[in-house]
Amino acid sequence: MARNVLDKKDIIKWNEILTDWQKSTLTKNDYCKQNKLNIVKFKRRYSWILEMKDNPGLIEKYLPYIEEHERSGLNIKKFTKLKGISEYNFTNVKNHIQCMEFLKEESNNKMSFIQVPAFSASALKPVDQVQEIKSIIEINKPPIEISFNHDIKVTLPNNIHTEKLVKIIELLKDL
Repeated sequence: MARNVLDKKDIIKWNEILTDWQKSTLTKNDYCKQNKLNIVKFKRRYSWILEMKDNPGLIEKYLPYIEEHERSGLNIKKFTKLKGISEYNFTNVKNHIQCMEFLKEESNNKMSFIQVPAFSASALKPVDQVQEIKSIIEINKPPIEISFNHDIKVTLPNNIHTEKLVKIIELLKDL
């Protein structure tokens, strides 16, 4: 079996860095300068983690080769030369698949419930409460569970429209 050259902790860390970069308005170069990151490493991880998601055709093309390579026992250079395929694309797709496996595993291991502090009726308007909840959900992506007076629990999908969430909170806030 082929040796795993990617470090899981490194990929998880870089996924968080790339997510933070996506939220910024900075270019890759400016973001790296501001955060003292190696731009070459940034671009490589960007390619493995984000860019490949936009190229499913390339993944589909190389997936059978990756599976065959695992069984072949050959190193990547010899295998890609023998098959007449791009070593660069092969390696990027292989690394992308490994990154996605790491991130999926990490996501499955994370706690799936996040507790948001209770809001008093006068503290925040329902719209502000929803924005606060939405910002927490965007980071963690769990389903939304709203508990009122420990008697009523409402579980909602994390992609619920903000206006619907506001209406639900308004209807249930006086319970």
